Amino acid sequence: MPAGIINTGSHPKALWPGVHDWWGQIFAEHPPEYTDLFDIETSDKAYEQAVQITPFGLAPVKSQGAGVTYDGEVQGAVTTYQHIAYALGLVLAHDGGVSKARRHATHYTIGPRPDRARRRGYVQ
Repeated sequence: MPAGIINTGSHPKALWPGVHDWWGQIFAEHPPEYTDLFDIETSDKAYEQAVQITPFGLAPVKSQGAGVTYDGEVQGAVTTYQHIAYALGLVLAHDGGVSKARRHATHYTIGPRPDRARRRGYVQ
């Protein structure tokens, strides 16, 4: 994926009339399904841990007059959840490289709305 400043050279067809539609960046949106499958929790920590406590064993049959069997518990596996952030930005050039009349012409656009495309990059 190319990175850099988005300028008039990034979309040369936007400088000329005749573009019927822009495609390839925004596809049919689907509603999020992960909210139906997972509980969403928030945190202000860098990471968190879930620690297993080992379960008790199967209770044995106690004979009449016999002592009770005791069990114990210990710490088991530790799972660490590392919180991360996703970020994606864009840089648009807006300078005197294009004449004012040309800039305000109806056919001068830089593709579809970049904010929708950027938002789509988070849910893929």
